[in-house]
Amino acid sequence: MYDLLIRNVRVLDGTGAPWYRADVAVENGRIVAVGPLAGCAAEQVLDGEDQYLAPGFIDIHSHSDTALPKHPLSESRILQGVTTEIGGNCGMSAAPVEERNLELLRRYMGD
Repeated sequence: MYDLLIRNVRVLDGTGAPWYRADVAVENGRIVAVGPLAGCAAEQVLDGEDQYLAPGFIDIHSHSDTALPKHPLSESRILQGVTTEIGGNCGMSAAPVEERNLELLRRYMGD
């Protein structure tokens, strides 16, 4: 028995292949099966209602680190499907900051 079973979804698997209809099983927070899972049971079953299901998206160049003090749950990113971000790769970061640059950082962050 799975923890969660999402039935009746269009899967976009991230490989570039066309979407396909499937069920998705989750156990301990991880996807463990994708395909026709008609005979499977789960503690919680959701009907995907023929909507699209995709893996979390990776944003390889973000500036969300400057927004985290104001929005620590990063709701806007999660609602967009972003589950992993890479920040600071442009040479700027919210921390550490030298005292002489603090006001500049505050202006940049919109405070």
